[in-house]
Amino acid sequence: MKKLPLFLLALSLAANVALLLRPSSPPEQIASMPTAQSVAANASESARVTHADTGLSAGEEAALQQARQLLATDDLPALVARLRAAGFSSMDIRGIVSARLAERYGAARVAATAHLEVVPYWQSNSSFPRDPATGSEVRRLFRAQDREMKKLLGPDARATDDWSQMLHDRQWGYLPPDKVELLNDILDDYKEIQQSVWSASRGIFTAADGDRIALIEAEKRADIAALLTSEELEAYDMHTGPIANQLRRFMKDFRPSEAEYQAIYRLVADNLEQGANAIRLDQNVIAGSRPGRHQPTDITDQLTSVLPPERVAEFRMLTSNDYIQISRLAEQFDLPATVAKDTTLSQSTAKVSRHHGGPNTLSPPDPLCLASWCGISAQSKVKSGPRLY
Repeated sequence: MKKLPLFLLALSLAANVALLLRPSSPPEQIASMPTAQSVAANASESARVTHADTGLSAGEEAALQQARQLLATDDLPALVARLRAAGFSSMDIRGIVSARLAERYGAARVAATAHLEVVPYWQSNSSFPRDPATGSEVRRLFRAQDREMKKLLGPDARATDDWSQMLHDRQWGYLPPDKVELLNDILDDYKEIQQSVWSASRGIFTAADGDRIALIEAEKRADIAALLTSEELEAYDMHTGPIANQLRRFMKDFRPSEAEYQAIYRLVADNLEQGANAIRLDQNVIAGSRPGRHQPTDITDQLTSVLPPERVAEFRMLTSNDYIQISRLAEQFDLPATVAKDTTLSQSTAKVSRHHGGPNTLSPPDPLCLASWCGISAQSKVKSGPRLY
């Protein structure tokens, strides 16, 4: 079996015993603390000598003692300074500090819920009885833990591995880092305020609660608008706003380019800003922010102002209810991706034929019909069961 590097083994062992061996060391001793390189070097010097009781070599024992010395403090700012001075990576420091904060705030959350009896799993999805005050305190502790992490590590508090960076850039790549932090603070604050309204309602949401949520949303919007430029605010809405979520839901198979998506988004948003309460794009309705049910304004014909004719035709077909239903059915039975498009086209032809008095060329789709359409054995694709249509 491949052996771990001596220093990594020593650091792992030290992290496990550090809670038991943590005498305080003042920050002024940082300069005399061992570095990551010196720990590894000392471990390798006598790696051939094995301790009879622990199975560790003398070098590994020495590295373990030095790692313990680095970790042996409850003063988290001092701990961060020591680890940085020793040459630890931001990822290693983040992991160590996160574990310390989880221990500290986890104990505080246990204390905050000590007066509540844990609900058995067979009685509720929640671990504790509904208690708005206690829930608010638990959420406050989670927020405080996150904020202390950011205070201790600054920009290093955010994971920067390739995966985390890709997700961050996808969501926030249009904003400078300082605004991302400020925006997330705003979102977290208002999320807590909204959560307090939901918790206080105890599952019975009244019209007055709805008015409070609407007021909170308006205030949140004003704070976000004050932080961002008009271009940044539009980009924020295109990434996370309610219009964006509705468009993405039914345009999945249309697969618009970014330019096409932005053009359709602006078309919908402009019509809503001009007074429309809801927008209809062919068979799909995009709800506005005004409460209640409203007759949607059909702007399908306006698509020609932002898309070429062939893309308008594709939009109308690939966002139709028929296509979406057939597409889901085709996915369920692992049929080729083209089947939904081909079947929808055939159904459209059948509708035109019926309109002119001709025969219906295709019956409503079901698994057997779709499998036959693709030339695939129904026995290999479709299990026996009730028809879906």
